[in-house]
Amino acid sequence: MTRKDILKKYGFSWMSNVNLKEELSEQAAAEFEDLIRTLAEHNRGPAPPETGWKKRMYNQFMKGAGR
Repeated sequence: MTRKDILKKYGFSWMSNVNLKEELSEQAAAEFEDLIRTLAEHNRGPAPPETGWKKRMYNQFMKGAGR
């Protein structure tokens, strides 16, 4: 598995001249995947509430727009 495969799996895109296509050993791939999984979970944040969030977002937008 390559770094590029792992990054794609967790929804990251990478634009760099770093070679991400080299094959990793199983241990290196597992360590890199753990790191990327941790970053993905941290960046995702809390899930939005199930009900009423659209109305609250609309009201917040209108309030911010001064209407």
